[in-house]
Amino acid sequence: MDAEGASGDIDFGNGWQRTNPRVGDWGLDYLDEALYMKHGFYAGHTETEAFYIVPKSREGHDYFKGDHKYKIHFSKDSFPPLKKMGFWSITANEIPGYFLILNPIHRYAIRDRTRGLKFNTDGSLDIYIQADEPDGDKRSNWLPIAKGESTTTFRVYLPKVENPDALTPIRHFNLALKETGVRGSG
Repeated sequence: MDAEGASGDIDFGNGWQRTNPRVGDWGLDYLDEALYMKHGFYAGHTETEAFYIVPKSREGHDYFKGDHKYKIHFSKDSFPPLKKMGFWSITANEIPGYFLILNPIHRYAIRDRTRGLKFNTDGSLDIYIQADEPDGDKRSNWLPIAKGESTTTFRVYLPKVENPDALTPIRHFNLALKETGVRGSG
């Protein structure tokens, strides 16, 4: 049995999957918890405390290629709903070790509170995920990845949950992941 089959992750759409709503509340299900932890996922919070969204490509891989460029787009009304003191963050990690990625701007995550983020005139936000520094003024919204393979984890801490007892997927926002090009292609 592998983590993919046991994890209970939920397809979140647009190339993302959401962690199992039972994360942090495994009860006696030691096998699922162990498989989840083996693959580097966090299993210490319940859905009302935090949940995690990871990329899932059409090929079933959860990584970004360093010779490609990606963009995550949040429309103005698509940011995750948060409780007071809640926040979201996107962290990049290299594969296979899941270590943070050394980079020239010393940025290892982008959060809702990252200084200098530039929002679009319509209130939306674009985050650029790529190994090479982006052109123009996109640097302020750049999350560097490795030249090889990387993955990201989108974390939402203290989400507003309409009905915490139901533990249903939170789909109040839409993460649009788009591959925008290959390195050297502009």
